[in-house]
Amino acid sequence: MIVILGLTACGDDDDSPTLGERQLQALQGSWSINQDADVTFQNTNAPGNWSDFSITFTSNNTVNVSGLPTDVDVDLFQVSSFEITGDQERSFTLIFNGLENEQDTVNITDDQMTLSFSLSTNDDKLGARTSAITGVWVFSLTKN
Repeated sequence: MIVILGLTACGDDDDSPTLGERQLQALQGSWSINQDADVTFQNTNAPGNWSDFSITFTSNNTVNVSGLPTDVDVDLFQVSSFEITGDQERSFTLIFNGLENEQDTVNITDDQMTLSFSLSTNDDKLGARTSAITGVWVFSLTKN
C-alpha cells in the first residue's frame, strides 16, 4: 500500500514553467535606454532625442511605450499588445498588435535586451506612416 501511494505521489506533475512562460518572464518589466546612441536607424544614431524612451511589457501581453522623441515626426510605436513566437528562451520574435508580417527580434542577456525590426514602405508596422522612417531600427535596452 505504501509503495502504491508513493508511486501515485511521484506522478508526472511537472510544475516547471513552459517555454512561453519563461520567455514572458524574461521579457516582462520596464526597459529603457541608457543614452541616445542606444537607438539606431540604418546603423547610425536615430533621428530625435530618445533619452527618455522606455517600453514596458506586462504579464497579460500588453505593452506601454513612453518617452518618444518630440523633436522629429516619428509615430513609430503605436502598440498596445504583443505575442511571443520562437523556440528559444531569450531570443525570439515579437508580434505587435497582431500584425503577423512583422519580424521584431528580441535578444535578452541578463538585464540587457536588443530589440530590432525593419520597417518597409509596404507595411503599416508599428504605426509607421512615413517613408522617412523605413529601414532597420535597433534598440539597446536595460531592464529597470
